[in-house]
Parts: sequence; C-alpha cells; structure tokens
Amino acid sequence: MKQITVDAVCRSVRVSQTTLNLLRECERCFWLHLHGVRRPEGPEGSWPTIARGLDTVISHYCAPYRDQDVLPPLLLQHLGGRLVTAQIGPCLDAETGLTLVDRLDECLEVDGGLFAPLDHKTRGLAPNGVHASDQLQLDLYTLLLAENGYSVAGYGVLVYYVPVDGELHKGFPFRVHVRKIGTDPERARMWLRRARAVLDLADPPEASPDCAYCGRALLAEATADKIEALVE
Repeated sequence: MKQITVDAVCRSVRVSQTTLNLLRECERCFWLHLHGVRRPEGPEGSWPTIARGLDTVISHYCAPYRDQDVLPPLLLQHLGGRLVTAQIGPCLDAETGLTLVDRLDECLEVDGGLFAPLDHKTRGLAPNGVHASDQLQLDLYTLLLAENGYSVAGYGVLVYYVPVDGELHKGFPFRVHVRKIGTDPERARMWLRRARAVLDLADPPEASPDCAYCGRALLAEATADKIEALVE
C-alpha cells in the first residue's frame, strides 16, 4: 500500500474502520452501504449523543498535552511516552484498489521513536476482554501509521472511561482502565482483501439471520408477502 496523488485516491473506493467493521458484522450490509443503501438509524443516529459528548470532552482534555513532554494526568499513571499529532493521509492499497482513510483519536510516541494508536472508549462496565471491532480498529490504525512513514510499536492502546458510584455534586466520578493490545497490519490487509471480494460481487450477498438489520428486513419481507396473500 502506498500514498498516491489526490486524483487517484478520489477515483478509488474509500473504506475506514467503520465500514470495515460493518463488513465484519455483515457482508450484505457492507455491500449495500457502499452501493448507497445505508443501514437504518434511530432518531439520534446509531451513536448515542452521550458518547459523542464525552468523546468531545476527552479530546479537549487531551489537546493541551499533545506534542508536549508530559502525558495528561489521567494517563500518566498508566502509560509512558507522550501524545503526538500524527499526520495521517489516505492510503491506496495497490492489491485491492481500495483507499484506507481514517483519523486517530490519539497517537502515542514511546521510547525508541515508535508510535502506537490510542483510542478512547466510554463504557458502562469495565471490559472483560477486547471486542473484535476494537481489535480491527487498532490493526487498521497501525497499518495507517506504518503506511504514512511511522515506525510502529506493534500494539495499540485502549483507554476505557467507566462510571463509578460517587457524589455527583463533586464531579462526575469515573475510573480509567488502560489496555495495551497487540496489533498486526497484515490482519488489516486481510480485511481489505475480503472487502474487495465482497464489492466485486454483482449482487449483494445473501441476508444473514445473524444480522439484526438483515433479519428485520427479512421479517418485513415475509410480513409483506403474508399481507399480499391475505389481500388476494
């Protein structure tokens, strides 16, 4: 994969961790999404407004510490290194013709001039393991860093912000959980190849009963057939 001219990138199909995680969940939804048919969303969209608000607050909290020699106090007791502003551009994969685009929450520079993606997560409970979507996200971010000329550390960092009991009038109480997760750019390339194979299909893949969205569509289709039969 390599960086190329803007014109060439504009002609390529663009994918991100969001669309590739859609592929991971359901090939049919992915195919339809990139052919202009979006999954239905609720009135406020698929991402809760509280999560959007917290993400903005966390980003503003970290901003003064980027490109400085000290980490934010919330992270200092868990990590070494410093936050840096990574210059990440779109990258075209020559094998698949897909362009990978995305934006990191944060980039951590550690000893030896190595770089690791860092992502903030708000959760209701402390995590028991690493969700497949988060693993794919960090793999893709590591690939983007490498393809943009950064020497990667071979891991990513997930920072979880979990609410805990406390006196709300003294501030919103929460606990920070930090996990280092091994990353592999080749896994990210595997998902690019899979995405290309699905996109090359002339028709959308079969609806999966495991997909809540496709299952809903199948139910609606079956209901419509029953109604039509009753009318006849």
